[in-house]
Order: sequence, then structure tokens, then C-alpha cells
Amino acid sequence: MKKLLLLVPILALLAVGCNSSPPITEQKPSVTQDAQPAQVLAKTPIPQPAIPSTNLASGWQTYSNTDLGYSISYPPDWRFTEHNGSGGCEYCLFPQNGGLGYEMRGNGFIFAPPRDLSVYLKDADVNNVGVTSLQEYLDTYTKPSVCAPNGRAGGTAYCVSYKKTTFQSIPAYLVAVDGMAAGYDILFQSKGKVHTISLPVDSKGSITFSDLTATEKSILLTYKLLK
Repeated sequence: MKKLLLLVPILALLAVGCNSSPPITEQKPSVTQDAQPAQVLAKTPIPQPAIPSTNLASGWQTYSNTDLGYSISYPPDWRFTEHNGSGGCEYCLFPQNGGLGYEMRGNGFIFAPPRDLSVYLKDADVNNVGVTSLQEYLDTYTKPSVCAPNGRAGGTAYCVSYKKTTFQSIPAYLVAVDGMAAGYDILFQSKGKVHTISLPVDSKGSITFSDLTATEKSILLTYKLLK
């Protein structure tokens, strides 16, 4: 009986000893500063290809000529014509139901073949003043002593007037032409060549071309110089 009484305290001490191990704490995984939650990564935008600045509407066509150095696009109810050797407009763009009026000025665009600056000035300088730049030519042929406001008189050239503007980010002139083919032309230089674009007859001389119809302005904005 005494042995049994001695074993009880010993067993009690062993039971306490077995339950006295230190408590197990939950280990949290360490997080570095570079880690990102899954949902943040999922929202990271994927780079997209660049969208062209000019998106052509369905059915539009593009005329491109590396010899002339430009391209132009137009809707399906317009047409582009090239000089066929029988006279007339060399490079013209106009509506299918329209055309060019007398003296080659109508409800479309006329693209003169680009010319070397020296050749252009030689032809434009009717009075042989000796102009050497587009700016000098325009300034000279606005003077009544050099030009005739209402047409050629005794070999005198038509007068011109102009406004400075930009066309496709290029410094340009909006030139008012007198005479039977009166109207407005865009005049600018690129790589030593002088480019001339005659505007439709409904142009009123806005340097932002806001006086053109929505279709005409959309066409004009597709004009690109080729490399």
C-alpha cells in the first residue's frame, strides 16, 4: 500500500513534465518589398502596338508615287487621275460626280509635279526680277509696280497674296492666285523641291483649312511625303 502511494506523485510529476513543452508558434512567411500581390500583377497593362495617327475609313484608296515623293488617300466616291499625254490636269483628285472647271480649277485637288526651286522661280519670275527664294518671290509679286491685280498687262504678272501657315508640320504658304484660275494654293519646300497643291474652289483662304468640307479636309490630312 505504501508503494502504491509513492507511485502516484511520481506519475503526476511525469505527466506534468510531458505537458510542459514550449507552445508552438505559427510561422508566417517573410515578405520582401519586391513581392506583389497576385491581383496587382494581373492588372498590369500589356503594351499594345502603336496605333497610326491616321486611320483610313473602309473603302478608301491610296495613291502613292515615289517619283513625285508623296502619297494621298481618298474615299471610294473620289478618283485620282494621272496625265495621259493628251493634255489636261497632270495629277488630279476629284469626286466621281464632279471634275475640273475652266482653267483647271474645280471641286477637287490638283497636285503639280514637284520642281527644283531654281526651275520653279525661273518660271514664276515672269518679270525677270531675279528672285532667289520663295519668300522673295511672294514678297515681290505682291507689289503693284511689279504685278497687275486684274491680269497680265504688257507682260506684267498676276499679283499674288499669301499667308504663312503649316502643312503636315512643314512651314508653308497659302497663296491666293489671281486670274481666270483664281483660287488658293498650298506652297511648300521639301528636299529642295517646291510642292504646289491647288485647293478646291470652295476654299476661302483659311490657314487651318477649316473652310473645306469635312471630306476635303480628311483627304488633305492623309497627304504624306515619302522618304
